[in-house]
This record gives sequence, C-alpha cells and structure tokens, in this order.
Amino acid sequence: MKWVVRFAGLLATIIGSVVVIGWLLPQNHVTARSVEYRAPMDTVWKLITDIASMPGWRTDLARVEILPPLGQQFAWRETSGGGDVLTFVRAEARPSTFLRTTILDEGGPFGGEWVHDLRQDEKGGMTLTITERGWVRNPLFRFVSQIVIGHNATIDAYLSALGDRLGETATIQDAVPAEADSGMPPAP
Repeated sequence: MKWVVRFAGLLATIIGSVVVIGWLLPQNHVTARSVEYRAPMDTVWKLITDIASMPGWRTDLARVEILPPLGQQFAWRETSGGGDVLTFVRAEARPSTFLRTTILDEGGPFGGEWVHDLRQDEKGGMTLTITERGWVRNPLFRFVSQIVIGHNATIDAYLSALGDRLGETATIQDAVPAEADSGMPPAP
C-alpha cells in the first residue's frame, strides 16, 4: 500500500512540476526554419498554395475541405491523421514569393500564423523560409510544445514532406524570422 501512495505522490509531483514549468514558459513564440530546394520557385509555390492536393504529399493530413471565402480570404479546414481539425485562412499572398496563413480556431489551445518566404537563388533553385508566430494557451500543452516536441516540429515535418514531394532531401536549418511585424494580435 505504501508503494501506491509513494507512486501517486511522485506522479502528482511530476505533473505539478510540468504545469508549473508550463506556466513559467512564454505563451507566445516565434520560430523560423528554412530549406533550399533545387526545384524552381513556381513549382514550390504551386505545391504550397494548392491546398486541396496537400493530403497527397503531407503525411500528417487525412483530408482538406475547401470552405466558402471569409470576406476576401481563401479558407479551408484541415483534418489531421489523428482527427484534429483546424480552420485556416490565406491572410496574404504575393504570388511566388510570400504567403501568410492564419489559424482561425481562436478558442483552441493554440493558434497563430505561418509566413512562407520564397527566394530565388542564383543556381535556379530557391530557399523557402517558414516563420511561425504562435501562442499556446494551456500550460501543459506549452510544456509539451516547447520542451518535449519543440515549436519547430510541425514546420520541419512540412518542409520534409515538401522535399519528398519534390524528390529532394530537405536539409532544414534555423532561420531568421521573416517579416518581424506581422500584425498578429497577442494570444487571447
């Protein structure tokens, strides 16, 4: 019986510590990653803006549903392989060079935006930098997101899947965040 009490105490201490650490971590974060592809910029642009075709190359997506426009913004809903559902809008696009997408699910445990910055290189290839400006509300999720998984995990998976689709190995690197002032409101 003593071992049950000790185990319960240890478990409560671990969970409590994780929550306290999560509370101490910043709610907002910025992370940026980049990769060089040999593919032309227009090819990459077509892939990252053809939302309906993304489940064909993004292994984390089960399906995508194109929604009616929200104002002037293109909108869609993604369902992950695990069944999680997120709604997005294309907040800004400059063909072949810049794309900003935003999560619309404001009541969720996390949110934010991705900025895709595409730059041509002198060899005919290009560099894609993705900057994530996000927030994580729940301290437990914040701990897992920052300490266990890492804020860049989703970007890395996306860039790797894109590389696979292009028939290339993606060598992902840390990057300087694109467009530092996004106008994104602070976390709710």
